[in-house]
Amino acid sequence: MLHKLPVEMLLHISIFLDKKSVVMLKRIFNNIRFNVYDFVNYNDFLEYHKDYFMPRINNYDNSCKALPIYITHLKTSTKSISPILSFPPRLIELTWMLEEELPPLLPLNLKHLNIGIYFDEPLPPLPDSLTELTFHRSGEYNQPIQKFPPNLQVLCLPSDYNQKLPPLPPTLKNFYMPRSYNFRYTPLPKNLEFIAMDENSEYSIEELQKITKAEICAHTM
Repeated sequence: MLHKLPVEMLLHISIFLDKKSVVMLKRIFNNIRFNVYDFVNYNDFLEYHKDYFMPRINNYDNSCKALPIYITHLKTSTKSISPILSFPPRLIELTWMLEEELPPLLPLNLKHLNIGIYFDEPLPPLPDSLTELTFHRSGEYNQPIQKFPPNLQVLCLPSDYNQKLPPLPPTLKNFYMPRSYNFRYTPLPKNLEFIAMDENSEYSIEELQKITKAEICAHTM
């Protein structure tokens, strides 16, 4: 059965298999090099193949204590079959579709963090490496954000977000702002290039044009 599965899938499975199964994999793919380490919808994959692979996972205790270390991009499903307690160190993009809270430590090299529509839990500390923080525009998230990463370039907040924002970093270029955003309390960065706003926002395009040179786009939700 192993040889019938996609190669990329086998590479990740090999981390969880016993030594005998790994040796068999090496025989199947001897002298072949692969550069694809991304794995999307990891929980969906485990659910689909659990009848075959779960009995072979070393010390399996109904929880995924560690994802494969080679993963660089991860998108969770909306329902998890097992808790994610930590992230691979090489992860650079994470799409979190779950309702439950994120693990307390995000990878130090994470660059893109995308949050799904139903998430409304406090965020863990955001790494300095993060350049994009994106919430679903119709999302439920409405928790205070303590601090934005110093290298953040793209920030998309839910339209109904109404918490007071910390200072926006000077590196910010694209800002999808909530309806209640108040530039008197949180000034817009001078180097901002693009602003997206709802037509029923607290301020009009004309008001914003007086304080920023950024391109402004208004749309109906």
